[in-house]
Amino acid sequence: MNSLQARSNAYLIHQRHDPNFRFQEFIELCCQAFQILRKNHIHLLSIIELMIDSGIPGLSRNAIQYVYRNLMIDLDEDESSNLLKKIIHDSLGKFASINFAIHTLAQPKTVSSSNYFSFVAHIFKYP
Repeated sequence: MNSLQARSNAYLIHQRHDPNFRFQEFIELCCQAFQILRKNHIHLLSIIELMIDSGIPGLSRNAIQYVYRNLMIDLDEDESSNLLKKIIHDSLGKFASINFAIHTLAQPKTVSSSNYFSFVAHIFKYP
């Protein structure tokens, strides 16, 4: 989750009557979703491998290692949830906001059709 997404989500959640409860609910839902991804990491990594084998530009074998590492498979459920919570809280900090703003300014902006993958610079035709 990037800083802008985290801040936007925090804003949406905090505009409710009980901001602390809603933000905690958001955090818990993120952790639940993360644990589902972790439990299904074999399937997720297989899908990424199929995408690589199909020749999608911009994806390499490093993507599998990157996803595996970020799913924190070597940690237990409590440790990975605690680290995810820390990442979410850290993403609300000033440095993360400035860092995201700089990266956003440095990247070209394009608007395109639904045939455009944001992670590669090519247009693909769907069957």
